[in-house]
Amino acid sequence: MIQVLLVGTWFIWSLSSCGAIESIRHLLFGCTFVGVIWDWFQSLIVSTSGCARWVVNVDFVLYGLSPPACSSAVHDMLLLIVATSIRRHVWGSRCRLVFEGVVCSAESLVSLVKSDLKVRMDADFARLTFASFGRRWRAPVVYYRDGVPRLKL
Repeated sequence: MIQVLLVGTWFIWSLSSCGAIESIRHLLFGCTFVGVIWDWFQSLIVSTSGCARWVVNVDFVLYGLSPPACSSAVHDMLLLIVATSIRRHVWGSRCRLVFEGVVCSAESLVSLVKSDLKVRMDADFARLTFASFGRRWRAPVVYYRDGVPRLKL
């Protein structure tokens, strides 16, 4: 059930499924729903970079600050693409819930993020030279089968 609260001149949606009053910080970082998605993102960081020291934090989620210290320029590009896609799909799922009453699962959002990443990789494969593509999407993110790049997610 969704309740609408009037706070000053702002209407705020209160989603009773988690019982919290919605804010950008809660929606993108604090809600248990997005916790599942950011946990997946954290495991992606560890598996692609081997960096287990860094954890997803509110500064990274909201502002893009404090990326993993062990990241590289290639890894930073991947981080940016994935984190942006996560924020976009979380916001989209919130809007579908509020305006259409459609509930999305965290697992379906992870699938959408993976799909976005694959579309970006396919577009880069089509437009870049093989060497440029290899520098941008180097292992362990991509492996090749029959000359076609695949994601290791």
